[in-house]
Amino acid sequence: QTMTPLATKLVSTVNAALPTVEDLDSAGQLNSCNKNLNTSLTQLKTSLENAKDACGGSLEMDSALDVIRGLHGELEETGRSLQAGTLVPLPGDTRDGCTYELAANSKTVGSCLAQLLTSASQGNDGYTGIAARDTAQSLSNLAAAARGVAASSDRPQEAPPLSLP
Repeated sequence: QTMTPLATKLVSTVNAALPTVEDLDSAGQLNSCNKNLNTSLTQLKTSLENAKDACGGSLEMDSALDVIRGLHGELEETGRSLQAGTLVPLPGDTRDGCTYELAANSKTVGSCLAQLLTSASQGNDGYTGIAARDTAQSLSNLAAAARGVAASSDRPQEAPPLSLP
């Protein structure tokens, strides 16, 4: 799928360069090959769309699950660092900024979860996958903000443990 824009650009470039080819046999061959490429590209795009429809949101769902599994490990590591007293703010992290981000991302997570539940209850696999991806990303942002708040706290020893069940 990432190659189709490049191939489309190639077709356009060949079309633009075709009038500058002086050898008629070469120009004819180039034109024929370019038409074949364009036809194949159209078929590939159609096949990709059909594959996306057939797979539904399963690829996005798998990706979202991978992100969440990674977050679980990150939160455990952050919790261990916090309890050991070695957690330090990342460059640019301030208590006020991270607190604001934590509040904003909490709302975003809630909204994403509502979208995920709605699309799943309607049986729309495509939208469920997208909602799962968005939820995983918002959870990632929430975890980063929580880490920032914990790291910039004046009393990190009093912070609750960061972990997922």
